[in-house]
Amino acid sequence: MITRYEDLSVAKYLEIVAANDDEGLDEIERQVRIVSILSGVTEEELLHLPIEEYSQMARGADFLISVPDYKPEVRDEYRYGDFILAPVKDFRKLETGQYIDFKAYAADKEKYFLQLLSVLLVPKGHRYNEGYDIDELQKALGEMPMTEALAIVAFFLLSWQRLIADSLNYSERAAKRIQDPMMREKTLKEIAKVRTASKPSGDGSQA
Repeated sequence: MITRYEDLSVAKYLEIVAANDDEGLDEIERQVRIVSILSGVTEEELLHLPIEEYSQMARGADFLISVPDYKPEVRDEYRYGDFILAPVKDFRKLETGQYIDFKAYAADKEKYFLQLLSVLLVPKGHRYNEGYDIDELQKALGEMPMTEALAIVAFFLLSWQRLIADSLNYSERAAKRIQDPMMREKTLKEIAKVRTASKPSGDGSQA
């Protein structure tokens, strides 16, 4: 049974998210489903276990209550399924379509976590979403350990925030040179609003 984040794949994590979001399940049914996902034992089989044995398995899922331990970083390449994947470490080198998809998926990264990973990791020798099956890529990325996936996503979110901060700093310096006082004040207020909206939350994402 999986009892730590290091052994939890992205695919299984997303199954757990779906179970938590399923309003048709009561608390016990939700717990049984999550234990089933983590253990590989069917829900039917779990319901026939002695309560002491089941309770011990359920305690093994307690790690999900804690926050996974990881730091934002990426390697030079990753191998999952038949893919050799290379991240674009310099955020400014993302293709325009890649950047648009990144922004869309990052806005709801828990729901679109696999899609977000498939934007950030592109098969070597390919341009983004060209010459390979992106659905097959996402399926392969589902086997990635959750801690590794979080490290990758956090790295890019922090890179994005630094890029935004650099752009805002430049815009602010330019705005201060505007001659018209009313226009200068209005522009600086708009920049301040964007800066506030782009402040990171605890996981490196935007607030």
